[in-house]
Amino acid sequence: MILVVLHASLIWFVVVNAIDTVLVATLLAGIYLSKDSVRFLFKEIPFPSLWKTLHFMYAIRMSLIAIALWQLILRVDQLVLATFSNAYALGIYAAAVKIAEVPNFLAGVLYTALVTHIAFFADKDDDFSKRRVRQVLFLYAIGGMLIALLLMVIAPFAISFLYGQKFIEAVPVLRAYALSIPGMFVTLHYFGIYGAKDRHFFQSTIFALALLLNVVLVYMLTPLFGLTGAAYATAIAYTSVAITFYFHVR
Repeated sequence: MILVVLHASLIWFVVVNAIDTVLVATLLAGIYLSKDSVRFLFKEIPFPSLWKTLHFMYAIRMSLIAIALWQLILRVDQLVLATFSNAYALGIYAAAVKIAEVPNFLAGVLYTALVTHIAFFADKDDDFSKRRVRQVLFLYAIGGMLIALLLMVIAPFAISFLYGQKFIEAVPVLRAYALSIPGMFVTLHYFGIYGAKDRHFFQSTIFALALLLNVVLVYMLTPLFGLTGAAYATAIAYTSVAITFYFHVR
């Protein structure tokens, strides 16, 4: 905030972000190493060799690929848009995306709080376990839809308050991008389920197809609907992932 007030150059924002990351890592390490149970792991248990570490990474390769593909889906629309748009259009689009991504922290909170709960019930076939999994799915879906609706309503106020009238063109983009939030929430719900069922290959395949769909739709819809088309493309990709996960797990 101080750098914004001082109109500092971008390099200082990068420096502060790097320092902040190192500080957080140092604080977390200090907190964990203050516990006897954690220090015991470092003192008494030998560290694995590089070969064993690489072998472990290879064993979980599909999980790593799935996460990497998901992260690409989160950013591919902006990467593709940069290939045929100017800086002004990218700035408008990025402004809408940044606001739409703010509620996603709640999806992350829900995932962190419920992932072990989901993992416990996801691989069971009894009616009680299936009911609990459906309840969590309902929580994710309803939470995402309510946030998307709220964001679409307050879009003009959010854009004006954060960026000013010069970014008012981002309002329809933000409203369109908000449609991706329910798909985002539901997809995070299925992260825990696919992990419990060890179906990372299928998860990676679905993500790869959704990534390809997103790229194709951005090229198709942006010339027709402008920046809003790119937002619609992302919303369709997210929703397709959530729907495919739902029917695949069923």
